[in-house]
Amino acid sequence: MEFNITARRFDLSSNLREYVIEKFSKLDKYFRGTARAEVTMVVEKHRQIIEISLHGNKTNFIGKEESGDMYSSIDALVSSMVKQIKRNKEKRWDRVTKVGKFSETLVKESNAAELNAPDLEDTSDLEDVPRFRIIPEKKFALKPMSVDEAALQLYVMSEHFLVFRDAQTDKINVLYRRKDNNFGLIEPEI
Repeated sequence: MEFNITARRFDLSSNLREYVIEKFSKLDKYFRGTARAEVTMVVEKHRQIIEISLHGNKTNFIGKEESGDMYSSIDALVSSMVKQIKRNKEKRWDRVTKVGKFSETLVKESNAAELNAPDLEDTSDLEDVPRFRIIPEKKFALKPMSVDEAALQLYVMSEHFLVFRDAQTDKINVLYRRKDNNFGLIEPEI
């Protein structure tokens, strides 16, 4: 792990520098490849503040702790950063395993009645056809708004798409977030 350590309003001793490197090097095991840590320590009257910005694996982690002692601030920040990194890792794992959970919900017993093919005797060709359960999650009222208002609302939200009623055409449209962080608009033709 690469370190950039900055001390404000006090002189950084070599012992404190080594302590920071020793403690935060424990976080290196959570990153593949090289990670970079920008550590800032500040002394303000009776407060000892430490801030860190970790960059690695295409993710950034930011933390801040303060107490009456710099060493206890460092220890508290290391433990909170470990929690933050683990929580992020669990979220990523959950996203990956959702696909696995989806495949667990596949209907393995694909008989002819479920597939709407009553005359088929041999269903061995249809075993590879995935069957998913649809789980309704949200119900909401469609608000009439312009495309610009919908884009602003989607920009503020953390969702990937927004269903809205276009105020000008009175049609239902879908605005979605593209991988290049632009927005796409789906307009139905009726």
